[in-house]
This record gives sequence, C-alpha cells and structure tokens, in this order.
Amino acid sequence: MKKNRFKGRLIIVLSCVAVIAVAAAAALLNQENGTYVKYKEFNKLLSDGKIKSVAIYTDRVEFQKEGDSRKYYTDNPETDGFKERLLLSGIDVKDNTKGEGGFAVVFDIFFDAPL
Repeated sequence: MKKNRFKGRLIIVLSCVAVIAVAAAAALLNQENGTYVKYKEFNKLLSDGKIKSVAIYTDRVEFQKEGDSRKYYTDNPETDGFKERLLLSGIDVKDNTKGEGGFAVVFDIFFDAPL
C-alpha cells in the first residue's frame, strides 16, 4: 500500500514541476519578444536617428533604441526600399525574411544567437 501512495505522490509532484516549468518557459519566451511599438512611433524614432539595430522578419521588425538594451518590435511594413532606408540611416540590419524556418529559427528563438 505504501508503494502505491508513494507513486501517487511522486506523480503529483512531478506533474506540478512540469506545469511550473512550462509556465516559466512561456513567460520567458513572452518576455524575449520585447515591447510592442506602433509603426508610426518606430518611424519617428527612425527619423530622429534613435534606432541602433534592426532585425527584419516576415511578420515583424525587432529593434533596439540607441542607449537602451531592451528589445522592441513593430509591424513589418513590407514596403520596397525599407531595408535600404535603414542601411542608409547607418543602422545595423539583420534580414531574416529569406529562408526563415527550420532549425535556424528554433535555435534563434531559444538561444537568441546566430548559428
């Protein structure tokens, strides 16, 4: 009888640990996405020269402001010349729109580092 009670408690404890781990991972991934900024505000920051670096994805544009280590993101305008405008403004640009998928995306999501 004691073995069955021990197994039952072990299953409950492991289940609780698993739920907490999943919740923590979800919170961490959500935090890594950064703060949403409307494209109009992003455009003003760009015009004012306050953007340090940009990573372009098919659905969003992630960026960092000058003197700020936090991550921000906005909608990808998907307009011709957007990347060129960023480059001509002296911004470090990483284009992730080509070949987005597979192991590289998973690696980037979990480790936020290039391969």
